[in-house]
Amino acid sequence: VLRATAAGRTAAYLTGEMTAARVMERALAMEGRVRVDDFRRQALDDVSHAAVATAALGLRRQPPLCDDLGDAGVAGVSDFLAQHLGVELTIIDPIQALAMGRSTLDEEVADAARRLKELALRRSTAIVAVTTRAGSPAGRPDPRPSLRDLGGLGALGQHADVVLGLFREELYEPSPHIEGAAELAVLKNRNGPVGFVDLYFYKQWLRFEDMVE
Repeated sequence: VLRATAAGRTAAYLTGEMTAARVMERALAMEGRVRVDDFRRQALDDVSHAAVATAALGLRRQPPLCDDLGDAGVAGVSDFLAQHLGVELTIIDPIQALAMGRSTLDEEVADAARRLKELALRRSTAIVAVTTRAGSPAGRPDPRPSLRDLGGLGALGQHADVVLGLFREELYEPSPHIEGAAELAVLKNRNGPVGFVDLYFYKQWLRFEDMVE
């Protein structure tokens, strides 16, 4: 979302795991390259304080839309987009937060995936739905994410035009030699090739960067 708004796009982040205020705290910490805990405890030195102030000015010029998902499911997302016409990118984090307890979680996630695809086409917006793995990679020769990890009765992989998987090797085989190394795998691409991009994860800032950069 932050990179999209910095590029002049209108983007929205709808969260089911944090309040909108917490999300903006993280955004300021990421953009200012300071530790979130230090930011919350107001334990920043002068250099870090100036970096956060600069980040705040940048976000004020190009503010991302941020809101809580609430308990209205996909209908709530539809209402949000109706109130904010012209949003080009909408991130749902996580898609499981759209479940309303009317059937099994997998069934509700499958239904949400189908309805989000319809909503994206109707509103001409790109919708990115975040999900955690449905199963554990423990015991697999390669713990990298795959399409079979998506859950939702296969509906997530079926309806998505693009499926991206994020992998941090140090979570499975801790070693100082691979600290921060990450991959963004393109597991499905309806209109293009698949592959992966090497990333670096700065834990202290909760920020991913292109390894080449």
